[in-house]
Amino acid sequence: MPGNIGDHLIQLGSERILNEIGCEIHRIATSEVVGSKSKSRSRGTLVVPGSGAFVQEFHEWLPDLVSRASTQFDRVLVLPSEFEIDLFQVSNAFSKDNVFVCARDAVSFRQIRTFGGSSLALDPALYAFDFVLPDESKAEKLDTENYFLALRTDTASLLEPTRLQNAENNNDISLTSHDLTQFIDTIRSTSTVVTDRLHIVVASVMLGKNVNFINPKNYKISCYIQFSFRDEFDKQIRERDVSWLVEKGLLE
Repeated sequence: MPGNIGDHLIQLGSERILNEIGCEIHRIATSEVVGSKSKSRSRGTLVVPGSGAFVQEFHEWLPDLVSRASTQFDRVLVLPSEFEIDLFQVSNAFSKDNVFVCARDAVSFRQIRTFGGSSLALDPALYAFDFVLPDESKAEKLDTENYFLALRTDTASLLEPTRLQNAENNNDISLTSHDLTQFIDTIRSTSTVVTDRLHIVVASVMLGKNVNFINPKNYKISCYIQFSFRDEFDKQIRERDVSWLVEKGLLE
């Protein structure tokens, strides 16, 4: 699947889960999902790794792929994702009898629970690698650490409606990393992360880092944290806003 490097964390976790339960995996390209144009229905289940591509900003292709896949495969399983079900392409895809959909947070689940094959489950990214326990001595120094700034620079940037700019040291590693190894190693080398990208938050928590996050307009990060982490990581994770970024000199 196309996507930023953060999405590769989802794919790695998805494959790890499937391998551990003994599934035989065959990777296919999105171009191979041709739907009704195929000569015969493909046997087996198409597993779609979790994604944010069922929401307004990024729904250009994945919902339609799921619809096509429902005519080509016996079953289509969408692993835990976030959703905006008011989008016709999304609701149309999930209305197919052989499409089964998992939500990665309670807000998304409330939107899809009327579909027969829906469920609520943890994001596969959480299974990508084992958690690292945080350094408790550093948790108290959250506001005095040197920040690693990783704010979005794509169309979903929180700065779009403002005249502000990211500080020069901002590094949107979901776009600038060459691969998942570089993405993870960059986070591993720092102590405190400031970001508005969900899977940078996820990787940072898993690596025992302090995290300051800024919610996108759909609050997807706080919804995710509430369901996946509950209150187990309160010393590590703090929600911030744009005014805090300005105060800290992280926006200009």
